[in-house]
Amino acid sequence: MTINADMLNTFWILICAVLVITMQAGFCCVESGFVRSKNSINVAIKNFVYFFCIAAAVFWLFGYGIMFGTSYLGLFGMDNFWFGTPENPKTTAFFFFQMAFCGTAATLVGGAVAERLRFSFYIWMTIIICGIIYPFMGHWVWNGALTGETGGWLAQLGFRDFAGSTVVHSVGGWFALAAVMVLGPRIGCFGEKKCTISGHDLPMATLGVLILWIGWFGFNGGSTLEMNASVPNILLVTLLSGAFGGLSALAISWMRLGYARVEELMNGALTGLVGITASCNVISAEDAVIIGLISGAISFVFSELLQKMKIDDVFSVITVHGVGGVWGTLCVAIFGDLVQLGTGLTRTEQLGVQLTGAVVAFIWSFGTGYFLLRTANRIKPMRVSREAEITGLNFSEHRASTEAMGLLRQMNEHRTSGDFRSRASIDPYTEAGQIAIHYNQVLDRVVEEISEREQAEKELNRSKFNAEMLSEELKIALDESENLREDAESANQLKSKFLSNVGHELRTPMNAILGFSELLKGVTREHIQQEYIREIQDSGKGLLTLINDILDLSQMESGAMELKLKPVNLKSFMDQFDHFYRAQATEKGLFFEIILPENP
Repeated sequence: MTINADMLNTFWILICAVLVITMQAGFCCVESGFVRSKNSINVAIKNFVYFFCIAAAVFWLFGYGIMFGTSYLGLFGMDNFWFGTPENPKTTAFFFFQMAFCGTAATLVGGAVAERLRFSFYIWMTIIICGIIYPFMGHWVWNGALTGETGGWLAQLGFRDFAGSTVVHSVGGWFALAAVMVLGPRIGCFGEKKCTISGHDLPMATLGVLILWIGWFGFNGGSTLEMNASVPNILLVTLLSGAFGGLSALAISWMRLGYARVEELMNGALTGLVGITASCNVISAEDAVIIGLISGAISFVFSELLQKMKIDDVFSVITVHGVGGVWGTLCVAIFGDLVQLGTGLTRTEQLGVQLTGAVVAFIWSFGTGYFLLRTANRIKPMRVSREAEITGLNFSEHRASTEAMGLLRQMNEHRTSGDFRSRASIDPYTEAGQIAIHYNQVLDRVVEEISEREQAEKELNRSKFNAEMLSEELKIALDESENLREDAESANQLKSKFLSNVGHELRTPMNAILGFSELLKGVTREHIQQEYIREIQDSGKGLLTLINDILDLSQMESGAMELKLKPVNLKSFMDQFDHFYRAQATEKGLFFEIILPENP
């Protein structure tokens, strides 16, 4: 079979369409890497649903007809809805190629609003951009592209956008800005200055950028719709602009931040690719280098500006695709070969037309998108709940989870339930599994300490009970002691009273004895009798002294007498002792001797 030019061109379009479709894998990797792991599955599913399902269906139903159908006053197409199978295979290849473009415009939005948008609203947003915003803007610029005609009103003014800096990238970027403004920033994104949330897998994001770059060759190279002599130069300038865009952003971030920031390198390269897309068919390699260098600077400056404005754009869609798309659109007039453009306009006029097209794209995409999204948000909130956002959209939207988030969820269940006896599931061959092993060891220690504490509480309660029993017994003993003390005091009072009575009873007869002995002493004259009477008197006085001492002792115990210390003549005291007790001791065969110091 002979391969003619039409077949070769058709094959080229199909190859480039496949390359553009592979960009979805790139977007998936980039966005998954730029988000936190708890939202990575949600982002990946979004890319799949966006392009391969909803975007393709909507563009097939009526998007292609609006964009490339027979033009009505340069505003919209009126046929080719429910695209069938035409006789010319190149037309089918063209539909396939443009459907890939539509999917690219749609998927850009999801990168900006990641980590906080309900999954159901991805569907709504895809329908808006693929069924309304993108097809109308595409009609105004590209209607008649397959046949070489200019059916759209912007194209008739001389507006040129070769591969979609405006139609694809600016449209997607400005719609993303509208969505971000409706949703607001992520929880915890902005502190005092910048958003502190970082992606969980920059190597994956880097791989995604490389895949996007490869797909971009199909994006720009396939827009020729044929394999011709301009294709090699288109691929070359695409490569150069992306390369110098990355280098420019890297150099600026190095000078401003003091280190090579990976995110700036990737965003700078992508901005360079967006910046070259509109003019890649009409510029030289030198122009591509300049466009790339300026694109890198634009990427860094506007990323910083959005941070200061507290606009939370996860994937820098607004800067890279929105602002970068405007820059690429203006580059057509600034650097493009006017002869190759073939509009018949001067460079200044061309710049005015290009600026007009960029403004129209902003008003149409942002204005329409903001109105529709704001209206939808009033009917039903587009944003997930605070709890769902904190938990992560992987689980809250899809009941799916990564290993790390699954472990974190089990940890949270332990925290909320207070039951530390259950254990985290373990896959010992993963990093999360290794963490789970150590976490379970911590749980073992916690359970052990809880058991020890409970045992200590039981012992404490038992000791408390024993202490209460002992306290009760002590109280009873104190009460008994108090009763005994009162009884002793009562007995002591009775004793004192008894001694007082006895003393008074003995004192009266003793005084009588002493009185009579004194009378006898005056009557008798015999010496021996006098001696006996004296003994009676001394003994009586001694006994009377003892009685007085007993009475004094009872008064002392009752507190009625206060003692006073006085000096005593020890020799006189001992002489009295000898006088009273020597005769009695002698009678009993006892002997005692009193020895006093020389100066008693």
